[in-house]
Amino acid sequence: MRLPHLVPLLALASLAPAARAQQTSAAPRTSAVSIQPLSAVAGIYALEYEHATSRHLSIGVGGTFSRQSGSDWFGEGDSKVTYASGDLKLRYYPEGRALAGFSVGALAGYVSARETSKSYFAGATQTTRSNGSAPAFGISLDYTWLLGGSRSFYLALGAGAKRLLLKQSDVPDALTTYPTARISVGYAF
Repeated sequence: MRLPHLVPLLALASLAPAARAQQTSAAPRTSAVSIQPLSAVAGIYALEYEHATSRHLSIGVGGTFSRQSGSDWFGEGDSKVTYASGDLKLRYYPEGRALAGFSVGALAGYVSARETSKSYFAGATQTTRSNGSAPAFGISLDYTWLLGGSRSFYLALGAGAKRLLLKQSDVPDALTTYPTARISVGYAF
């Protein structure tokens, strides 16, 4: 064998370990933990854990805490409604890359709502408190990316809707149906 033909073979042989090392650094990710930092600015705090159970399915748990403030039409009172929820989530990834790509999801959970209302009349303030807890369910459409050299930076965008089976009489100013949106960042492992 001539020396000029040996040089390309040696070059290819030296690249093989580097290629193998690069493949192992991007090992498949099966779990992710994420938060929603942009919604935290608005007082909505969310944490989620998601685990791929197969190429097409993942199961997760999430928790959310938020506070909504408002006032009545005539400015004679105000109310604050606090929500705390825990949800079990199931996502289907039709492309077969769980934790990456498009997904359709469903959730079922439990929500606790507490309202504190203040009304002002003739110089007096009256405070009323009400509580309620109920099951909740919802749907979502999401798109997730695993970024970086090791594919461990988790980024997800999503939108959906959630319905609380809460009696309006228990917590009068609570929202029982509302849209949801998420921009989640986290760590995949």
